[in-house]
Amino acid sequence: MEGNYTFHFQATYGEDCTATRELLWSLHVDIGIDATRTDVSTTLGTQHPDGSRDVNIIINPRDKYGNYLGPGRTDGLSVNGSTGTTVTGPVHDLGDGSYSVPAVWDPASGNAPGVVIGQPDKPCIVVQDPKLAQEKCAQWRLLFWLLLIVALGLFLLLIILLLLFT
Repeated sequence: MEGNYTFHFQATYGEDCTATRELLWSLHVDIGIDATRTDVSTTLGTQHPDGSRDVNIIINPRDKYGNYLGPGRTDGLSVNGSTGTTVTGPVHDLGDGSYSVPAVWDPASGNAPGVVIGQPDKPCIVVQDPKLAQEKCAQWRLLFWLLLIVALGLFLLLIILLLLFT
């Protein structure tokens, strides 16, 4: 769990002439962000002439146990855009363990808006808005069924033509 931890060690040794030693040690522990537990949501903004859109990405970075990073930990992570997304400003701490990232998203990239989150001494993770990723899948699913119906229609037309001319 994220936080400051203090260790206090005490040792006494010797029989006739005893001595004591003491050691205090403190450290700060950050969570390791887990992509599967980190929530992402987006708010789409203005559409640009080139088709790209302003987007505000909200991330709730959490570890595999559900512990949040922060609040107040913008210094503990770096945020860059994933494929098709360009971060346009600094990360803003929302004060509740979530962070806002302004960006520009290109829908033509085929990817949902998302970010790459880095932490010191940990591998980077990619998180994307699952809602927009599902919308993209739904568009492809619709296109697949439409093409399947057209192909079936053409196949039936071919069979009818073969029956008429044989």
